[in-house]
Amino acid sequence: MKKELVLLCAFIYLATALNTSYPCKLVKVEYGYNCECTESFCDTLNIPEPKLGFIFVTSSESGYRFSYKHGEFSLYNSFDKANVLVIDQTIKHEKSKIVGFGGAFTGTVSYILEQFSPKLRQLFYNAYYSKDTGIGYNLLRVPIGGTDFDLTAWTYDNVNETDTALLYFKTLDKRDIVRNQQIKQLQKVSGNDDIKLVSASWLAPLWMKAGQKMDGYAENCIIPEFYETWANLHIKWLKLMEDDGVMIWCLSTGNEPDFMKIMGNEWLLTSWIAGDQSDWFVKYLVPALKKSGNSNIKIQIFDDMRNSSLEYLDEMTARHNDLMQYTDFIAIHGYFDGVSSPEILGELQAKYDKQILYTEMCFGLFEGVRAGAWSRAEEMIATLMGALQHNVAAYIDWNLMLNSTGGPSYVQQLDAPIITNEDYSAFYKQPMYFAMAHFSKFIAPGSFRINSTLLGLNETQVRTVAYLRPDNKVCIVLVNSLEEPISLTLVDGLKGETKLQLIPKSINTLIY
Repeated sequence: MKKELVLLCAFIYLATALNTSYPCKLVKVEYGYNCECTESFCDTLNIPEPKLGFIFVTSSESGYRFSYKHGEFSLYNSFDKANVLVIDQTIKHEKSKIVGFGGAFTGTVSYILEQFSPKLRQLFYNAYYSKDTGIGYNLLRVPIGGTDFDLTAWTYDNVNETDTALLYFKTLDKRDIVRNQQIKQLQKVSGNDDIKLVSASWLAPLWMKAGQKMDGYAENCIIPEFYETWANLHIKWLKLMEDDGVMIWCLSTGNEPDFMKIMGNEWLLTSWIAGDQSDWFVKYLVPALKKSGNSNIKIQIFDDMRNSSLEYLDEMTARHNDLMQYTDFIAIHGYFDGVSSPEILGELQAKYDKQILYTEMCFGLFEGVRAGAWSRAEEMIATLMGALQHNVAAYIDWNLMLNSTGGPSYVQQLDAPIITNEDYSAFYKQPMYFAMAHFSKFIAPGSFRINSTLLGLNETQVRTVAYLRPDNKVCIVLVNSLEEPISLTLVDGLKGETKLQLIPKSINTLIY
């Protein structure tokens, strides 16, 4: 009982210390705190737009969840200059234009939503995609067929005979039809007209693959005589989706074509030799898109780990030096960011002059859910900071939601920003959800990164990134990873200066 009283007192303090919208119903869980959402109550993230001064939003390990307060700038040189953050709005990084933020609508997510009540589904949709009450996502990754996050392994046209005419692929799978209904409801409920769908295939039909197995080993790649059929399967899926009222904005050349050539396992994947994928893309997919009237669809290539991106793309362009003229984005996954340099991102941009999208990242690999763990939020923040500081244009998280054990999945368990309870009567916003919100809700599409320079502090103490939005407001994300508070002075030559206090283990967003 004593622990419950302490938690209640802490919640009352947090709700009164800073202003909040509908406050988080903070619940103590195994590794920290989550925010509980049920049909009867769910917190909202309404944040007022700053007028004369600024809005300062905070989330922390101690339990702050998107709490905010107002502040004012001073035109006088009156603050301590020991620790300073200098913002220069006049230096805008032209290659940093933001496309957006989002998550993946896997078969697992769709299954969980079917278990929810209609009211709980609406609350979930708004939590992610409402610009007012949620975190303002605008990107949604949609698989072509199955992924490792489905209840069973599957893909389209996976029949027991060769089907080059795709005669057995006549309609969408019932799982896709259900998901499409959910996507259309999401768009309607959230009132978000800017949602863009990004699609990628995981697995070709087994009769197309040399080893006729699901895994991604190099000897199990697609047989060249089926390249045209594989391109046509993509076109047919796009048309069936359009007929069902769901339009795809961007098409991938395939999920993780390189990584699983070495790590092949029971996960369903289609690996490629880089030059062969270049052949398929330039000779078959691009003409098929043009012939079908889909030439305006955006194209992203690679869709794999950062550490191997330069080598793979070099091999692709060596086979077809015109490949990049058909390409809109280079897609990256963040799983090996901790052992590879973010400088690779700058090299990619300099060499190929394409925007970079992070299209998949998750946490808890081989561990599953760590309910309420602030450390997971810190992992996400580190990945986002590393990407955005190097002008990445978009970040798409993996599963929008998982259950309390990190599934259901026929292969593995992971963690997610939102998890559910066992009977699907509630969902829980984890620290990862709020960490993402500090970026996605405030860094609007069309924003450009501007210069932010720390004086007297380094990145082991404070990490920061700043953007100038299309509405000419400045958005600054500041992270204190230390166990002690940090004071600093913010100086903007066009606005003035102000004193900021970053509480321990916190992420903060300043808007003015």
